Amino acid sequence: MKISSYLEEVAAIFREVFKYMPKIEVVVGKKHLRDRTSFDDLPPFDVIVTGNRDFIKEMKGEKPVRFVPRSKIYGFDISGTLLRKVMRNDCS
Repeated sequence: MKISSYLEEVAAIFREVFKYMPKIEVVVGKKHLRDRTSFDDLPPFDVIVTGNRDFIKEMKGEKPVRFVPRSKIYGFDISGTLLRKVMRNDCS
C-alpha cells in the first residue's frame, strides 16, 4: 500500500469519527506537523486538536493546540500512529 493511500484511509477514519463536529476538518499534510518549520501550505486553521501530549510540548506556542484524550479499546490508545501500523500490518 502506498503511503499516500494509507494516509488517506486513516484520514477517512478520522473524518468518520469527527463527522458530527462540523468545526473539525481532517487534513492530510505532506509532512508530520512536528517536522514542519512552516504551516503555510495548510488551510487556515484556529487550533490543532491532538491526543499527543508530547506534540503539544514540542509546538511551544507555534500554533494553538488543544488536547483531546484518545479513545481506548481494551486499554490501548487509538491514535493515528496505531491506525497507520494496523493498516501496514506492522503491529510490533
